[in-house]
Amino acid sequence: KEWEISPFEGGVDAEFYGHSEVFTASVSDILKNLRKISLFEGRWGMRGEQDAAERELEKMLADIEGKIKAKYIYGFYPVVIKHNELWVRLHAGAEPVYFASFPMGKRGECFTDLYAASGLSILPLQVVTLGSDVSEYISAFFSDDKYSRYYQYHGLLAELTEALAGHAHTEAISKLIFADSHEKIARTLRYSFGYP
Repeated sequence: KEWEISPFEGGVDAEFYGHSEVFTASVSDILKNLRKISLFEGRWGMRGEQDAAERELEKMLADIEGKIKAKYIYGFYPVVIKHNELWVRLHAGAEPVYFASFPMGKRGECFTDLYAASGLSILPLQVVTLGSDVSEYISAFFSDDKYSRYYQYHGLLAELTEALAGHAHTEAISKLIFADSHEKIARTLRYSFGYP
């Protein structure tokens, strides 16, 4: 099976195709999306210690805030589905290029089936970073055998990166045009391949 869905056939289009400019984000913008429960309980293991965790977060943020150089970029690309493969057109009229293959499930279902079922015609992509300065800073804890401190900072940076991804996602979906504006939230889930 192979198909291509034209813009708006599935009720969604983008204000532009290709990639955006590189944007910066402030720490305060990132913190709006920070999942504190995930950080405090999941990353730091501080269950039921909300006040202590908040104080620790405040101290750590003061320590690294000047080292965070948050940036993100996003883009929208027309898609072509070939069986379980997702292909993209880098610009209008271009030949599609291979993007990724997705495994078939036990019942024969695949991630690419979501595109066919929803009529989605574009692949939104984004890349985020907190910058290398903050990564180098916390790496010193590991090098100095301060593993506990490294673990705390690593957990914080992972959650801040996830929060930045949420911020970038919100910005990106604001550039999508929906035939039915009520569908906007329901049709804009974010999937992450992870962090290198």
